Parts: sequence; C-alpha cells; structure tokens
Amino acid sequence: MQQQVILLACSTEASITAWDLNTATQLTQYKNNCSGRNLFCRLGNDYLLAAQSNKDSLHFWALHKDQVLQRSFAQESLTAVAASLSGAYIAAGGASGTLYCWETATGRLLRSWPAHYKAVSCLCFSDSGSVLVSGGDDTLVCAWLLAEVLDEHRDMPAVAAAAAAGNSRVEPLHTWSQHTLPVTSMYLGFGDNSALLVTASLDHTVKLWSLTTGRLLRTITLPVGVTAVTLDAGEHVLLAGCVDGSIWEASLVGQQLAAPSAARGPAAAAAAAAAAGVVGGAGSCCYEGHSKAI
Repeated sequence: MQQQVILLACSTEASITAWDLNTATQLTQYKNNCSGRNLFCRLGNDYLLAAQSNKDSLHFWALHKDQVLQRSFAQESLTAVAASLSGAYIAAGGASGTLYCWETATGRLLRSWPAHYKAVSCLCFSDSGSVLVSGGDDTLVCAWLLAEVLDEHRDMPAVAAAAAAGNSRVEPLHTWSQHTLPVTSMYLGFGDNSALLVTASLDHTVKLWSLTTGRLLRTITLPVGVTAVTLDAGEHVLLAGCVDGSIWEASLVGQQLAAPSAARGPAAAAAAAAAAGVVGGAGSCCYEGHSKAI
C-alpha cells in the first residue's frame, strides 16, 4: 500500500512535522518554521514552502533534507500562500490585499496587483494552474485568469504608466461578494475550469460555486463560524472545521447543487434553501474533540 503522509505546521516557532498516516509514527521534521493558517503548502513533488508569520519571508525545504534550503524575502507581511500543482508558479497574498506571483524556476516576481481591500486570507490554484482563486478579509472571493495576470503586454511602457496612474488594473474572471464576514478557507475541486469551488467564512456559511459560470450552487449554514473546509476525494461529502473546534460533515449526494429559483416565490425559495442548506438534518453529523478553532 502506498505510504500516506500528513504534514503539520505551527504558527509558533517550531518545525514542520511529517507523520505516517497508517502507523501514526513520526517520519521527520523540517526545522526553522513559523507559519500560521493558509501559509504552508507543497511545492511540486520534491519541495515544501511556507510563508513565515514572524517575518516577511518565504522558506523552502527539499523533502529529503530537514534544514531550510532557501529563503526569499517579500515586500510586506504575507497572509496566504499557494503553489500550482506542477510547482511552476507560487502565489502569495499580503496584509495590504496585494497578490504576488513568482516563477519558481527563476524566483522572478512576475506580477503584483491590488486584489482585495483588506488582507488576503486564502489562495488556491486550479489543476492546470490556469486559474488562481483568492479570498480575503474584505469578504470577497475572486477568480483570476493567470494568462491575463501574466500578460507581457502589461509591461509595455504605456500600459505601465496607465497602471501607475490608476487607469489600468487586472480584472478578475469572477468576483463573489455573498459572504458577509471574512473568508477563511477554500477548496477547489477537480476539473480545472469546470471545477467546483467551495468557500467558507466566519459568517457561519459554506458556499459552493461553479467556476465555469460563477453561479452560486448551494449555501450550507452551520451553527458557528467556519475556519476550514474540504471535500472527500469523490466530492460527495463536505467537511467543515469551525471556530469552536467542531467538525461538521454534510453529504452532497442526492441533492441538486443549484440555487433556489426565485420564480417559485421568495417564501418557497427561502423554505427550500433552509431545508437543503442547514447542517444538522439527514446526511450530516458532527465530530467533537478539539477545544480550539480547527
């Protein structure tokens, strides 16, 4: 059976620890790390990447070596980081709401652009790396086409001058503003541009979106704010970690992923949304055991 490994990072000065999922034994530690929520990820097949909470820097490790392989420094404090599946690109968000994109092979900063009005809280790439999705403390979720973000035409003097004057900016593919409190976590499923996007927020909701059309498919309401979200490998079950340490499981099978139709009337739409979207009914359960936020 193929070995399955869990990587754990800590927001205090500590190491990244690798554990064997099947035997619960510690495999190794990667030293000199201090990375909080959404600041740690794999980089391709051979490296790890973490933005440091206590300094404006990125640390890189090779999987076979426990010491930091390389350090890179950013222009500001970073609040979220992600890497494309191939490892070709690294994206990070700052406390100012600015997004940064680097080319991994050269370390060159390819683009930085204003994306959110407050700190960027989470990032994820599509399978091919063609779409970058960002969530922020400003309650917004944005999808960006990487081809447009990295368009070399934007480096031409006239375009650069217009951008400096505030007359030109990168426009997102989609912008979602239905959350009412900071976005805390995202999951982008398989299928690249046709993938299912899941967003979680402190407003007690998890929302499912179509990345193709930008349409809201479903809203799931939980008793407390949500800090982490994911789907199982088949994308049939949703798992949401909350601020009180609880983990809620909700089945996505047997219910149509579509927003209630307004044509049936506001009352009917509200009733349908309540019946299908509030966790706690059939197909859902709660796991308890943590005393602090997931």
